[in-house]
Amino acid sequence: LKQKLFGRDVADDARACRSLVEAVERKANQRDPAWWRDALRDIKKARDAISLRCDKYDGWPAWESDHAGPLLARLDHAMTTVRANLGAKETASAIAELRAAVVRARRGGDPTEAAQTLDRLVDLAELHGTHETWKAAVAVIQPDITKLEAIKATARTGGDTASGDHRDGPESTAVTAPELPPIPSYAADARARGSVHLGGDANGSSAAGGAVAPPPSSDPRLAAMVGDLSGKKLPWPCSVGVDWGRFAQHAAFRDLDEESQKAKLKTLTTTLLRRLVLGATAIAGYAEEDDTVRAVLAERVGLILMAFDPSDGVRDSDGKPYYSLALGPADRTMRVTINMGSAAEQPNDVKEKLNRLLDLRTAQNVAGAAKAARSCENMLNNKVQPTERIPVRMDLARLAESDALRRTSDRDKDTWFRRFLAIVKEHVASADGLGGMAESNSVVQEAVRAQVAAVSVTVCPDSTVRSDIGSGTYSQTWAIELDCESAVLHFRYNYTDFRAFTGIEEKVDFALDVVARKAGLASQRALQSYGKRLESKLGLRAPVAVDWGSFAYHPAYRRLDVPAQRKACDRLVNMTDSLLGHQGALAVGERGW
Repeated sequence: LKQKLFGRDVADDARACRSLVEAVERKANQRDPAWWRDALRDIKKARDAISLRCDKYDGWPAWESDHAGPLLARLDHAMTTVRANLGAKETASAIAELRAAVVRARRGGDPTEAAQTLDRLVDLAELHGTHETWKAAVAVIQPDITKLEAIKATARTGGDTASGDHRDGPESTAVTAPELPPIPSYAADARARGSVHLGGDANGSSAAGGAVAPPPSSDPRLAAMVGDLSGKKLPWPCSVGVDWGRFAQHAAFRDLDEESQKAKLKTLTTTLLRRLVLGATAIAGYAEEDDTVRAVLAERVGLILMAFDPSDGVRDSDGKPYYSLALGPADRTMRVTINMGSAAEQPNDVKEKLNRLLDLRTAQNVAGAAKAARSCENMLNNKVQPTERIPVRMDLARLAESDALRRTSDRDKDTWFRRFLAIVKEHVASADGLGGMAESNSVVQEAVRAQVAAVSVTVCPDSTVRSDIGSGTYSQTWAIELDCESAVLHFRYNYTDFRAFTGIEEKVDFALDVVARKAGLASQRALQSYGKRLESKLGLRAPVAVDWGSFAYHPAYRRLDVPAQRKACDRLVNMTDSLLGHQGALAVGERGW
């Protein structure tokens, strides 16, 4: 039966993943580049979806060979197609731009315009120089490029283009460009100290206790009627016995003749025990089919005592007579009490009573969260590729014990946990979350590797989490914080104030302190082009760099919010552009500088 159910799950999941892959392929085959960029984003989401299912089936051949492998191969082919299409499209646009600029500069005969066109040629060659179509196009217009170089040279020689190479100008002394200090190695330091502490249990369950011995009967005659119950086995370490003190001395039972007493006891320890405890539709069957139920019972129940209520006073929460379940937490004893006059009734609500008694729905949802954490962990580590694995844990113990969750109906609990786990996966591991940022940006990847030894997810039942990182009100009710001492990156959420979430990139950038580092990475190409312009205009071979360290750790900068920090970095790069005469009239090498 499990195999058949598993096969049905595989078919459903394969259909869902195949739909995502087919959507990617349709976009990859469109002619508009906008579709191709959408396809690149969708490829990441499809890979995440397949990765989640791979974790779910844990190497099951029917999934890996028949579905996951072929689907991933199709995504790889789509990625190759999209990148080739985008590259060809961008190269074609660059060639058209270059041809137009060359023609315009030749006709004008202006040395400044010629210099700007040659600068643009250098920039475009950085992006497209490896494409064969680019090489062929440049070869065709090479005579025009040579003429532009001659026009540019007239600015230095007063019209005599044969006066020498304009690059024979001043050459800078070799100077090392300033760099930010290395990213702090919080992760390695915390591992060395053994201070990486995570809440929650890796398997979503607590340690099991042992079986508890049942109390002996004070009446050997009644004990002989029942016989030895030690052979009654349950799916977890637990004993079965009779709670003699509950009914044996009550007049309603004591006044029965011996045969009637024997019949009652036989019904209690055979028929009722099977219906309520040992049967496939009883407590044992529930524990057999659900690992979480079995783990909770192993932790909290070591003895089940059967008893009659001779006065027939048992009433369920809905007022129906028959039986009740009660748990003594101190002695790990569950008492099953049945109205003596209702022994012939057939129970069909054992699971519901057990769920209410042990709050199993919460335990099942917490176990689901532990499984989701393992999926997040696999996805995050696949994207970050750290030297040591980064564990992900969901510490939901405080939430599970809170009155706020106890007051929530089972249906609302299920709904809340489904939404919560979807958001956590998105934030921690998806293409749009921490994992995706690390995969697509080398600065974030390096920062996660160096600073994060573990990821912890917690929920505040009192909803007191507040954050001023991120724009908009939806970013204020959750937080990402790095504990530098333990190297644990904390994702903190509220229980009741649980809405749409925004601001994850700002929160990650702030927690890992990578705003200036990301700006430095993003500005590398622009700064390199500025250096090439200095060389082309002055013959000055000098790199252009930003001294990020001169301000990135200053209190005035660190007091800024993330958007303001980003804006400051962008303005500095743009100011460098203006000072060096990117497209303006300053033209350093052409005014006698």
